[in-house]
Amino acid sequence: MSSTVEKATGTQLGRDLSTLGDYTVTDEAVTGSVNEITGWTEFSSNSEQQNGYYVAINVEPWEGAKVRIDRTTGDGTAVALKGDGIYIGFMGKDVTSVKTAQYITIIQTDGSEHKLDLSGLTYAE
Repeated sequence: MSSTVEKATGTQLGRDLSTLGDYTVTDEAVTGSVNEITGWTEFSSNSEQQNGYYVAINVEPWEGAKVRIDRTTGDGTAVALKGDGIYIGFMGKDVTSVKTAQYITIIQTDGSEHKLDLSGLTYAE
């Protein structure tokens, strides 16, 4: 089963998603620039994830799908998509940690994986 992905829009967790950056999402990659966000307490109760860089995507079909960020340091923890199919990925708190992110991987219910290359992203400081 394949996924369709696009840049998520609107407001989520108290933030207009357009403030995350000027990036494009295709079926193969996320490219463009991502902004540094500070004080996003609605994103996480973990203070280490309230400041940094984020990417928001919309996945269809989302029912039963999971998403993770794979890094040069290993695969991330897969998180189940909920309600609207929007995934907001915490890329890292600084440019050094963000640059370890290689792919956003979508795992469908049949176990198939759909990878979005992150190598085309730049990070505004």
